[in-house]
Amino acid sequence: MASPEVKTGIAYAENDPNNNVDPSGLKIVFKGPNANDWKDLLNCWKDKLAKNSPLLTLIKALESSKDTVTIQQLTGQMNAQGKQVPTAYTEPTIWGNSIIYIDYGKSYYWNNDSTKRLYSNQEALAHEMMHALDQISNNPRHHGDGFMDDEGPITGDAKGSKCR
Repeated sequence: MASPEVKTGIAYAENDPNNNVDPSGLKIVFKGPNANDWKDLLNCWKDKLAKNSPLLTLIKALESSKDTVTIQQLTGQMNAQGKQVPTAYTEPTIWGNSIIYIDYGKSYYWNNDSTKRLYSNQEALAHEMMHALDQISNNPRHHGDGFMDDEGPITGDAKGSKCR
């Protein structure tokens, strides 16, 4: 059985323009067994964050982009050496879109190093959403060039939101 896929405002009609129309251009796709959990988290953020929230600004920027951001399960993703990828990450696609690999409900250590900061699941998603926006904006900062300065308020919003 295929994994569930939840879409918010897909930008194409998937050969069914009567049922799959996106007049607003919103494009965040959720795939995998926790697709609805991710959708609920983003909806909670959109409902509860202050209008001037840096995280809400990030979400709106992703939703209004011409590119698609997919949030999908990390478990089962293999690196070039054929090993399970141990920590959440984001990668661009050849079409200019971005994929965030992250497992729902899991916390992650910075660079998979247990002596470094532990990100809650919500903080990790917000962090990876920043990478996704950088990638689709052709501004891949990685963790330098001001990325971590911008990241603090955004992951702070995620942590303080009480959304799970």
